[in-house]
Parts: sequence; structure tokens; C-alpha cells
Amino acid sequence: MGSNSCPACLLRGQVQCVKSIPSFTSIAPPSISVSVLITSGSNNTNLATLTYQTGPLGKYYQPTNSVLINAGSRTADLASLYQFTATTNQVKETNSTVDIGLHYVAVNAQGQPIDTDGDGIPDYQEDANGNGTVTSGETDWQNATDLGLKVIITKPKNNSLIP
Repeated sequence: MGSNSCPACLLRGQVQCVKSIPSFTSIAPPSISVSVLITSGSNNTNLATLTYQTGPLGKYYQPTNSVLINAGSRTADLASLYQFTATTNQVKETNSTVDIGLHYVAVNAQGQPIDTDGDGIPDYQEDANGNGTVTSGETDWQNATDLGLKVIITKPKNNSLIP
């Protein structure tokens, strides 16, 4: 690490370099001014101010015009954030460039986790690894008739027992 590096930086009024993040009950206020930013890396973003919005699941959503939207270093599905959002409009990250900041489960107008196929299981639970595709151990979040992995025996052997 260079002389301007530290293990963690904590936003609380200003960016402060700390050796470890202390425990405290009040994180950052809804709007903070950032006067110092330690930069290194191609995806760093300089902020003059950082404003949060209150949404259905918390008070740290990003405004849709934030410079932190689509500012990450990879796509959201590769960060396991396909079914999540960082904005109050509840648009899922899907496979866009990941937003920088806190993410919440995307919810519908009633404040319930989105259930695209209407089977009663929220998308984020059906897509357990958060990549947007059906993989082993998951059910299809876009298909209500998918009950998971099924084994169909089409040609049983003679005298075999089938439960």
C-alpha cells in the first residue's frame, strides 16, 4: 500500500481513513459533503456530494441521476445483485454495470419482494445465487410451473421398484 492508502475508508461527514471500522449506531446522514477522496483504480468516482433517498426498505437508496449508478467495475449479475436495486424506482440491476452503494431487494408497489412468475416465491429466493439464470438448486423465477429439478424415469428396468 502507498502512503495514501488505508484498509478502510469511512464516510461520516467527510471521508476519513481508519485502520478498522468502529461500531456506532448512526451511520451517515442522508446528505454528506465529501471533501477528501483517496483515489487509486480505474473505477473510482469523485463525489462533490452524496445524497440518499428514503425508499420502502431503508433510507440509503441512490437517486436515479447519481454518478454512482452503473459506475461499478463489473455487471450486477456477476456481483450476485441481479434481483436487487440501489434506487427508489425499484428497477432491478439485472446484468447492467453494477451501481456503487447499498443494494436492497427489489420490491413491488405493495412493498413486497418482486415475484415475476407469481408462484409465491420471491425472485431473489428462487435465484439464490443472484445471477439471473437458473442453476443447480434453484427454481426458475420466470416460470411458475418450474418446481425444481425433476427426475423422470422413462424406461424402468423389469422388476424395478419405483416409489
